[in-house]
Amino acid sequence: MFIKKPNACPCGYCKYIKYFEYNEGGRIIQKGVCIKHNELRELYDELCEDFILRPEVHTNKWYPKKED
Repeated sequence: MFIKKPNACPCGYCKYIKYFEYNEGGRIIQKGVCIKHNELRELYDELCEDFILRPEVHTNKWYPKKED
């Protein structure tokens, strides 16, 4: 289940996303693979319920289990 909420973090902030990039027609395309769900994800996709913020990311945006 994906979470749609205003001011939420993008999927790319999750610790389960492994980044990769490739060149397509002279443009660099950046994507991610979710190792938790084994699926291709856009870095700015909605969050899933298993989202865990990467330890190196600091944000004021909303994410599941955020302590205010």
